[in-house]
Amino acid sequence: MSRQKRRKNQQRAASAAAAVAARAASANNPFAAQADALRALLDTTDTVDAESAPSLPSRTDAARGQGASTPGAAEHRSAPLDDEAAFAAAMGADIAPIAPRAARAPRKRPPRAAPPPPDTTHEDAALARQQAAMAMIFDAVERPCWPPAGTDEGVDALLRGSVGPDKSVDLHGMRVDQALARLRAALGEAPQRRWRCLRVIHGQGHHSDGDPVLRRAVREALQRQTGVVRAWCETMQSEGGAGATLVLLNGPAGRRRS
Repeated sequence: MSRQKRRKNQQRAASAAAAVAARAASANNPFAAQADALRALLDTTDTVDAESAPSLPSRTDAARGQGASTPGAAEHRSAPLDDEAAFAAAMGADIAPIAPRAARAPRKRPPRAAPPPPDTTHEDAALARQQAAMAMIFDAVERPCWPPAGTDEGVDALLRGSVGPDKSVDLHGMRVDQALARLRAALGEAPQRRWRCLRVIHGQGHHSDGDPVLRRAVREALQRQTGVVRAWCETMQSEGGAGATLVLLNGPAGRRRS
């Protein structure tokens, strides 16, 4: 507020106070003395303000003063504190910063256990049976027989090994005539004993010159006994091979292997 406006306001207040005091005096108001004191105080304040009020700087002086600054303020602006230093100064010397957390080592997963090997028991057993069947087929094809394979069910049963012998007749080490006599006796006894298949052991003829004599004689004699003998074939390697002959007799197909 300017000096002139302030003086006008004080003058108006003094006039109002004088008017109040005059009315109080004319009406015998008990507050007349206080009104006089208020008017005197306003007059005194107006005089003191007029003498001691400092002159306000003009707008131009204020604009010039903005460009200047105190040395302390300039120094404060030139060296600002960083956030960590300001925080440490605010918290005090007794507060220690939290140590940074150490880097966590990567977790190592345990190695996976190797899967168990596959169970090939059933596959191995099936393969063994298949190999045995193939070996039997090849063995049956190579084994001598009468009549030829495929022409009679009896000889095919002998070759497959599905018919087992009821009796073994050992002719090994005998002369040909002795062996043939023993063979005829076994063939004659077969119907009474209900034998349907015989295994005749004659040996492989290692002591014979050339073709084994006893084996050839036995097989030729069997082929002549057509009324009794139905078929014959060489035994499998596991049952004697070329050293024995299976003989299927007429009648039922012989005892089935269990």
